[in-house]
Amino acid sequence: MTGADDRDKPFYGRARIVAGLGCFALAAVLMLIDAFTDFDLDVARLGLILATGTLVLGVEGLRKVIGQ
Repeated sequence: MTGADDRDKPFYGRARIVAGLGCFALAAVLMLIDAFTDFDLDVARLGLILATGTLVLGVEGLRKVIGQ
């Protein structure tokens, strides 16, 4: 608590939601490319993309639960 007014802060919720869904869309596209071409999508890369999307969307879910 810094005592600053929170009303002047910009709302980045929509940007975080779009970024999280974009990570899931990227993972889906890469899985489709992997299925139909000789592109090799390893589990580590796919896991990092999905974990990033989950983390970004989890921030919004946590903000809703906390009530900010």
